[in-house]
Amino acid sequence: MTERQRLARIPWRQLTSRPVYENRWIRVREDQVELPDGRTTLYGVVQCAGCVGVLPFLDPDTIILVGQYRYVAGDFYWEMPTGAMKPGESEEAAVQRELAEISRTGFAPSHAVPIRRSSSRYAPFPSTRSSAWSSATRSRTR
Repeated sequence: MTERQRLARIPWRQLTSRPVYENRWIRVREDQVELPDGRTTLYGVVQCAGCVGVLPFLDPDTIILVGQYRYVAGDFYWEMPTGAMKPGESEEAAVQRELAEISRTGFAPSHAVPIRRSSSRYAPFPSTRSSAWSSATRSRTR
């Protein structure tokens, strides 16, 4: 193993942390950290509240996407339906809420299975994490 490879596996040490901005959706902080080779640097950290994404399939070749304007990107995009988790809400409850919103479009999702979870270790708020779910949609209700 090279020295660079060895250093890449050593955790950085946080020296200081300074809150920069916070609202109910995100927290931004600036950390001064010591790298494994002894150098120090500033590191910006953005933490988001937990969220879920649902990828609803109508059949093996067709999915439902939502289209919306994204202010930061300055354009309209098609994307999988997603939503923030409410404080204290379980991941499954948040998924069911997203599926209910999809049902209002005229499609009836029948069930959902988790396909990806992000570690809660990166979540800023206790007991939150991000995840993506796949749902099978049996029929259109309209």
